[in-house]
Amino acid sequence: MITLGFTVVFSTFLFSWVDWTALLECKDEHTCHPFLHYVSNPMERPTLWSVMVFIWFCLFSVYWLWTVLSFGTQARDAMGMHRFFQHRLGISQRDLQTIEWHEVVARLVALQESGKYRIAINKAGLTAQDIACRIMRKENYLIALINKRVLPLHLPVPNLPCLIAAGDGTSDAAATHATNGGEGR
Repeated sequence: MITLGFTVVFSTFLFSWVDWTALLECKDEHTCHPFLHYVSNPMERPTLWSVMVFIWFCLFSVYWLWTVLSFGTQARDAMGMHRFFQHRLGISQRDLQTIEWHEVVARLVALQESGKYRIAINKAGLTAQDIACRIMRKENYLIALINKRVLPLHLPVPNLPCLIAAGDGTSDAAATHATNGGEGR
């Protein structure tokens, strides 16, 4: 995040504020001037290049702001998980690095059965599979979208069969072969 911000600001400075034509004329000590001689405000006499750099700066500044905001929400979620592990499950930061999965599952199940904390799963008992499905729900949803071809992962290039396998084990290459008169699905 800091690297992105530095890159945006520094590249804007280099592309827009530095007079490269005058700087490249500097050949030796006698033809060179102090550094501030080569720096000029691009808004005093805007050119097409300085306007393009300004638009680039604005776009990447919005992207940087989005990155900062998403970092904030991710940090808040991570702190929530940290508090949950420490206060609800009794797992310290040090133990978190070495604890085994089945121990975490056992503590979650015990917490669910005690009634002190309820995980919204519409089943009588809580299992390791239920916990893993709950953790992986976003990834599983994306995988299902890809498998059902709701979210295609190929570019529509004419006369080039897609080599990504479909949900039924066949590929678009088989469908293309069948369309062209060969045996297919």
